[in-house]
Amino acid sequence: MSSAIKLDVFNGDQSQNPVKWLDHFIQWAKFYELSESKSLNAFPFHLQGHAKIWYDTLSDTDKNDWQTLISAFKSRFHNDDVILDLSILQTQQGSSESVLDYLSRLLRIATNKPISDQVLLAVALNGLKPSVKRIVMNKNPTNIADLRQAAVLAEKSIATTDTTDLLAFNTILDEVKQLKDEVKVANSMQHQYIHAYSQPPTNVNHTTQTFQPRNFPQRGTYYKQQSNLPVHSQTFTPRPHGSNNSSVKGTRYHQQSQNRTSNSCFYCGGFCTSRSVCRARNVQCHFCHKVGHFSRVCMSTEKR
Repeated sequence: MSSAIKLDVFNGDQSQNPVKWLDHFIQWAKFYELSESKSLNAFPFHLQGHAKIWYDTLSDTDKNDWQTLISAFKSRFHNDDVILDLSILQTQQGSSESVLDYLSRLLRIATNKPISDQVLLAVALNGLKPSVKRIVMNKNPTNIADLRQAAVLAEKSIATTDTTDLLAFNTILDEVKQLKDEVKVANSMQHQYIHAYSQPPTNVNHTTQTFQPRNFPQRGTYYKQQSNLPVHSQTFTPRPHGSNNSSVKGTRYHQQSQNRTSNSCFYCGGFCTSRSVCRARNVQCHFCHKVGHFSRVCMSTEKR
């Protein structure tokens, strides 16, 4: 049962409050129903360091009387107790430390110091984080309990606000990142287009390509050749007026061959090398209103 309640060992090095420790020792002795004689015998087993050295220097008279021992203990360590360590005034809440952890640490330090409740309240308020302290000061706490309650609520409020701000900030970052990606893709496509249009055609050889003028037969020479042809090779069938049968088209071609050179086009009057490149391929004639030839070469009866 003795291990159920543990009593701290007293060092006497100003790290503990001697008055509070002595009260704990008396309560511990009462809990185990120790008499004064047994309390005198148990007392040195809870001392160490400076306190144990002090006890060893006591006379047997002081060691064997409980009241005398208590008076000697208070007299020896009371002077150390009244010396205030000013470092407690500089106690601050850590950046990652919660309000409850900060106040518990401060109270643990204050238990070993002769400090009043009002001074302790001022130290606790001054050591809070700036964001928490601004809110708590408006509440005007009058004791540590009120300060603790106000500080905890302020901490939760700030945490909620910070979370909302963080979510909004992350949303903005995502939108900025998406916009940067879109701009990057647009710039890449623009560079590709510029590069494609700035390159010369790959199937054109500018160094070796030459252009030769096309030699067409002279018109006078062709007519001289036509005059030497046999008469039977220039026989044509006249086109009847008002006829709509299929022979009209053939008659037109025979008549065109009579008036044009072998290299001229029957549809545009020029020198087309192929029907697919003829300028009159999709042109409507003003005389016959048919598509495929110019009016200047039209052989319709209306023109005649």
